[in-house]
Amino acid sequence: MIASYMGAVFIIIGFSVLFVKLRLTEKAKQIQGVASQSMATLSNSTLSDDDKEAAMRRDSKALFMLFVTLTAGLAVALGLPLLLVWLVGWTHVWTFDRVIEASLSWPLIVGGTFVFIVILLRPGRSGRK
Repeated sequence: MIASYMGAVFIIIGFSVLFVKLRLTEKAKQIQGVASQSMATLSNSTLSDDDKEAAMRRDSKALFMLFVTLTAGLAVALGLPLLLVWLVGWTHVWTFDRVIEASLSWPLIVGGTFVFIVILLRPGRSGRK
């Protein structure tokens, strides 16, 4: 059972580190910035409808690319640790089902949330302003 909890902790730490390394928080902030810019463009009465349409096309392309990047990053951040845990499960150190079961226990959810926040907010993280 302890091995299952170790696997679950690996998933949490792996996800958290990859989330930071892939700069997914910054991608979400970029999405917010593009959306705010789009709203400002729409409410700008000095622009013609053609100018607004061109800006909306540009912004929609940017939002779509950010969506793809964010989605792919989240898939990698979660998928890679899960894949490694699944592969280690073949060595019979733990079973994948037990690791997933352990990861759904409330102490691990609370602790994992704390670990994620600590990793996300640590002062030495690159790209942080």
